[in-house]
Amino acid sequence: MLDRVEVRLRHEKVPAAGAPGATRVEGTVDHVELELILGGDLAPEEERRLREVAHRCPVHRALTGEVVIVHR
Repeated sequence: MLDRVEVRLRHEKVPAAGAPGATRVEGTVDHVELELILGGDLAPEEERRLREVAHRCPVHRALTGEVVIVHR
């Protein structure tokens, strides 16, 4: 049974050149490290499934996809 969820994020701006996953080389990119801690007595399949769902949540998708900001 899942009894605890903890999410730790670390954010920093890093040079785009050489940054893992960066698609450009000029300027800086946002580098986010995420640690997902699941507490409780979970079977390996349950933990795998929870991590899979976390990667599909709307916030994760927004951060890993293209973002367009429209000023009005």
